[in-house]
Amino acid sequence: MIAELKLLACALGAYASGLIRLCLPCILLIYFPFPAVCQTSDIRGDPVNGFPINKVAEAYRGEKTYLNMSFKIYFPIDRDRYLPVDSELAKRLSVPPVVRTSSKIRVEVPKAVCISRNLHLKEGASLVSVSGGVMEYDVEIFPEESLESGLHEVALAFQEINEVFRELNVKELSPVAEVQIRVHVWPSREAKLQAERQPEEQRQKIGEAREPEAAEMRSRLIKMGAVILPVAVVAAFFAFRYRKWIRPTVTVKVGPGDHFQARHAVKALPGEEFSEPGTILRTLWAKDRHRKVARIKVETFVASVGEEEKPSDNRVLMVTTHHEFGSNTVPNMPGAENLRLDILVSVASSVRSGTYLADGPNGSVKIKVVRRPVQKTVPRRR
Repeated sequence: MIAELKLLACALGAYASGLIRLCLPCILLIYFPFPAVCQTSDIRGDPVNGFPINKVAEAYRGEKTYLNMSFKIYFPIDRDRYLPVDSELAKRLSVPPVVRTSSKIRVEVPKAVCISRNLHLKEGASLVSVSGGVMEYDVEIFPEESLESGLHEVALAFQEINEVFRELNVKELSPVAEVQIRVHVWPSREAKLQAERQPEEQRQKIGEAREPEAAEMRSRLIKMGAVILPVAVVAAFFAFRYRKWIRPTVTVKVGPGDHFQARHAVKALPGEEFSEPGTILRTLWAKDRHRKVARIKVETFVASVGEEEKPSDNRVLMVTTHHEFGSNTVPNMPGAENLRLDILVSVASSVRSGTYLADGPNGSVKIKVVRRPVQKTVPRRR
């Protein structure tokens, strides 16, 4: 029983939705009036009764110019009614318009035909179908030789359309059916081509006038580059050569005769993670800036887990580690991919103060040797 009720409810819902879809266009036509004349357009966006209609054309003195034009029209009586354009009314409207223009421009309209056609007007999301018409007409424009070049106005007044609007006696919905054509008259076709070429020639003249200035600027840049480029090349060479001095893997500051153990200072190479704790993997000797070997030994080894940094005394001044990801310590976890090794820096007492570098496959170690200040002893007073 419940299943049958559900099927009945579904059938009633489908029937109601179909009825609403069928009746909705009629409801919209009843409650929504026809659009105003000045804002009416068809489904393609072309204006209907969009008077005055403005057109632009070009003509040449002593030559005929042919124009083919058309516009759409319908006759609203009020917001809900209109006068359909039947064959009889279309025949009445098929008369040439009245021409107003300069006396030196001869304008003829050999063809003016009104064709009855259904127009689909749109207002927002709704569509309205009306019986209107399409006015098609041909225009011949002949400027005389004595006419001045430039813009001239040609007005076409369709008196029969205006008469129908007057008979309907609807002032707020009655436009003035007129087409205004702005005609640009040229002396000849060569003059038009010359005028079209003139901006390009002007741009070329401006470019030619600026060419000496641009050449001087290029020459100045070349001379500047000839001075700056060698300096930049030399600077880049020294920066590349001393890149490990500028940014080493680890920096240690220690005094002569001292040694220091830095924890997790350099990165282990593949295979070194299996080394036993306490195994010295590599021994390096530091060099000064002239590549002269100094008595500074740097040993790389795997320290025991939990072992701390063990200076010989309190004479170690500073240790700075430069890791790839900005962290200062990376724990030596068993099986870790980023295993890091300890270094032990031993400085002989005869080493002079200065900066030294020990470069190896695990990384570069920068050692700053600084002699400790001598403490003065004051005799004890009795």
